[in-house]
Amino acid sequence: MLLNIILSTLGYFAINKIYNAKFNDNKLNDKLNANNNLNIINLDLLVSTIHAILTINVSFLYFTDFINEETYINLIPITIGYAIYDTWFINNNKINNRGLLSVHHFIIVYVNYWLVIHRDYYVLNIVSLHYLTEISTLFLNLSTFLYKNKLTNIKIYNLKLFDISNYSLITTFFIFRIAIGTYVIYITAFYNILFYIQALMTSLNYYWFYKILKRGKII
Repeated sequence: MLLNIILSTLGYFAINKIYNAKFNDNKLNDKLNANNNLNIINLDLLVSTIHAILTINVSFLYFTDFINEETYINLIPITIGYAIYDTWFINNNKINNRGLLSVHHFIIVYVNYWLVIHRDYYVLNIVSLHYLTEISTLFLNLSTFLYKNKLTNIKIYNLKLFDISNYSLITTFFIFRIAIGTYVIYITAFYNILFYIQALMTSLNYYWFYKILKRGKII
């Protein structure tokens, strides 16, 4: 398992290196090279999206019985590796809210490694449900990408892609991070120490949801 965690972490670092090698070529993309901050943001969004797609699919395969509990546990390094990599990335590049995000990633590593050690299948079901929250990450990343790259006027059938993504973000964030997160707190009340961690994670989601609504001038 430790080897898988190391390989997963190195995989994300490899994506980082490949991306930087590509966009360090001035002839390939002068705009991104002229704006290193934009380059960093786009790289962060890319790696985050790859992780989100992987975890959503793993959870979907588990819930539809295409993979069993042991296979799911063996795939947990996908997330542990990402949390380790992203903790380095956000602090190395001084990303906003890196303190909260670092706490979030530490919790992710702790919970997943606890699961690997204890093989608690009830907690496994809760964790796999929790990772459906990554659905909202796809829309968060898309909205951020469009906004930061000044592509908010792109339209699909006379509808702005940016608006579609924003409304999808608010909807999926509420369903998967607020509603389901609160439900998980209820059904795991005082089950073990992970209950308190779930409560903390959901509290962070409440905060981020408030920030999303405030930024969208909904509240």
